[in-house]
Amino acid sequence: MNKITKKLLAFFLCAVLLLAPVSAFAVEAGGLGSQENPHALSASAMRPLRFSVEPGDSVWVKADIEQATVTVGLATTPDYRISYNSYNYVPTSEDNTLVFGITDKSVPFQVTNTGTEAVSFAMALTAGTPEDRTGTRDYPETVVLEENPRTGMLGAFLSRELKNGNDGYHFIVNAPADGAISVSVSATDAEWNDLGWSFNASNRTTGIYGATHYSTDEPLVDVEHVKVSAGDEVIIMAATFDPEKPFTNPAGTVYVTLSFSEIGSVDYPETITEPGTFANEMKNGNQGHYYTWTAEAAGSVTVEMLDAEGWQYMINASHTDGRYIYGDTHWSDDDPAVPSETHEVEEGDVLTIFIATYDPEMWFSNPAGTVNWKLSFKEASSVISGDVDGDEKITTKDVLVLRKALGGVVSLTDAEILAGDCDGNGKITTADVLAIRKYLGGIITELPIAK
Repeated sequence: MNKITKKLLAFFLCAVLLLAPVSAFAVEAGGLGSQENPHALSASAMRPLRFSVEPGDSVWVKADIEQATVTVGLATTPDYRISYNSYNYVPTSEDNTLVFGITDKSVPFQVTNTGTEAVSFAMALTAGTPEDRTGTRDYPETVVLEENPRTGMLGAFLSRELKNGNDGYHFIVNAPADGAISVSVSATDAEWNDLGWSFNASNRTTGIYGATHYSTDEPLVDVEHVKVSAGDEVIIMAATFDPEKPFTNPAGTVYVTLSFSEIGSVDYPETITEPGTFANEMKNGNQGHYYTWTAEAAGSVTVEMLDAEGWQYMINASHTDGRYIYGDTHWSDDDPAVPSETHEVEEGDVLTIFIATYDPEMWFSNPAGTVNWKLSFKEASSVISGDVDGDEKITTKDVLVLRKALGGVVSLTDAEILAGDCDGNGKITTADVLAIRKYLGGIITELPIAK
């Protein structure tokens, strides 16, 4: 057989192997490909392990030797993830391939289809581990945020062991939606004693780079919130830290907690630009929805629940004069219920408004449902002197409100006091009641009384 014939035959055999049908493994409990009975990946096998995974499914594979390299090739889409020893690997090359090292053959790795189409694979195992630069600044490890089955929130908890003189470990996370990614870090030595730590988190897509925080900072900053839009890349560095040797970090393990909060979370409240009526639809176990509203002028702002039951709310106020007022939480089953609350504000004051569903029988886990509520604002310049009840006219009802206030039956808001102070002395007295009566009787024609 001449050389040309041999080359043609070899080419033909390779083509047959590449075009051979890919087997689709059924991954039932205890079946081949399950965690209890993973597929065997052998370094001595003559052909690669070939299989496909349906959308949302996972297949488990176990290597037969340690200190080996797994090469994932011929993947039909990039929508897959390899999970091994608390690490997650995703393809970053244009041909969807992926290479990672096996250090413990007793631990199987998981192949998960994260897309909407079936993914086909061919895997090979070779002795010797690749030069793994994962976690360095240039090759950050990709982290996939998982949903917490109890809270429904997306997040991840990661631990990575670092050697002496480390430059820190780097992660990269893709924002699943508009919101904020929160990062916190801690560290221990080999005996589980607390170690110093440092970390930073930056939005690489927008070019907004965060400051590095240290465990010795005063005041301490142990959580960073990075605002993101859907698809933004957030890069996180976590390292051990010794203030006496700041340029040579000690050996130890860093622990990184990541969580994602959509717009409306406490870390990334939704901004209200105009007063109006709102409806918040919430899932089971919701943590409530947060809003911020900034006063564009002095006046009074009112938050009012429009539902008869099933709600809770709270209002905090940050004033331009430095005061911060923490409001009480009101529930629909309070006796008496407080379905509305009014705050007096100056231009630039900021309100943070918390809205949530409520069930008095399971108040630690709020039910799914909708809360309907209203935010209204009245400028101070629009307050009508004598119109204590705010109906935009002066009547005997205003006299009655002032008499009840003087008798201690009701308390007046700042806006009601401003409207009821008809003699301009800054407080409510019987003289104000008399002034409104004179106005209603035609004895005087103008309120407030001219000084």
